[in-house]
Amino acid sequence: MQPEKRDSLADPICKADLAGKTICVVEPQGLDLWHALRAAEEKHHAKVVAVMGKKDGMFSRRFETVNGDADKAIDMVLTDPSLNTALMKGSVKSSDLLRVIIRRLRHEKDLIHAVGVHQLDYMKLTSVDPAVVKEPTREQLAEMVRGAADVALKLGMNRADFWADRAIRASVIGTTEVHGSQLVKYLRRKIGGTVGDTRIKIGGIYSEDVALNICAAGAKKIHEKRGNRVAGQADILVYTDIGKANTWYKTVELVTGILHDPGVVHEDRGGGGVSRNFLVLRGTTHPVIFTSRGDSAESRLDSIMATFRLFEMEKAA
Repeated sequence: MQPEKRDSLADPICKADLAGKTICVVEPQGLDLWHALRAAEEKHHAKVVAVMGKKDGMFSRRFETVNGDADKAIDMVLTDPSLNTALMKGSVKSSDLLRVIIRRLRHEKDLIHAVGVHQLDYMKLTSVDPAVVKEPTREQLAEMVRGAADVALKLGMNRADFWADRAIRASVIGTTEVHGSQLVKYLRRKIGGTVGDTRIKIGGIYSEDVALNICAAGAKKIHEKRGNRVAGQADILVYTDIGKANTWYKTVELVTGILHDPGVVHEDRGGGGVSRNFLVLRGTTHPVIFTSRGDSAESRLDSIMATFRLFEMEKAA
């Protein structure tokens, strides 16, 4: 079981243009967020507005400040029909902010919290965190897979160009009694095989090592039909459990970012063999940068860029 040959891929996230963009941050707090926002303003010419109920000297001295909460920030986002103004999560709890987003910014598409991990100049994988639907049905899982593939294609953060069959490979990590043993067959039938001109291949229900490592898949004797090989080559991991998804993402963020200095955005964005991570929220009418409170400065900046890049591609489609 050998991976097919591939070439390098330029990093599209760095190409996101933040000039003329506005970031409305709800309850900003923390040094990493401060450095990420400063880099967005100074290096990438974005405008930052801190929306907070109680002034934080570190942020109010550096950025434009508006008194208010999440609804106030969304009011500002909705006044920009060009979609160049984004809502960004600061120290506010995810569940609290999600309730407001669902009420005021939800698109007809299902909300998907997608995590991107890329190293050097190639995409490693895209993961979907069921942050909105804690116990997704198989129908919702099918939409998650299709949505994640769409995000990967729009951001260019996938390996489709590397493979001779132009396919994105997806694997479900873990399952529950709700899904049963027929989940994989259902996903293959429901998704229909393609997003645009790119095929989606659905693998089995694997552990992370089998999904991502070709040697682990071989050692555990995971056999697949030649035309549908996913084990060891997964581009998309779909989690059915929010706890496992959060544990996976936060572990990746901490371990791959261990060589980075806290609160520092390096000029060499991605060098030294260290992965860079970003999060995007798909399914909103306006850009929403939905990061974790424990994210590094670099991950926050990448999330800002990835979110605006995604909406640029959505507008162009």
